[in-house]
Amino acid sequence: MKIEKQLCGFQLCPADGCQIGQKPAQLETSDKFQITEPLPASQRQAYETFLAKAGIDVAAIEWVESESGQIYVYDVNTNTNYNPTAEEKAGIFAHQHLAEYLKNELAASYPEQI
Repeated sequence: MKIEKQLCGFQLCPADGCQIGQKPAQLETSDKFQITEPLPASQRQAYETFLAKAGIDVAAIEWVESESGQIYVYDVNTNTNYNPTAEEKAGIFAHQHLAEYLKNELAASYPEQI
């Protein structure tokens, strides 16, 4: 997710609920965050390994990228909120992916009941 740095100051939370001082109507049209291209495979693998070692199955890792391309992770969320404006623009909906993951986990644990 890309953050418009000139708009955010230190408030980097992409969730609508974190947008301090915003009215609900303003949250719906916020362009502060954008979903970007996936991370390089090696970096994604490093994050997945970190999560696996911590026993975390579902999480959001938030980072910023410097002008020189250096990535700095600043948060790992195991229970996160989402930014519907960014999701709508990208056509990627985190709640749908989470529901599908949980459905597959349930089916794997109770195949005779699904």
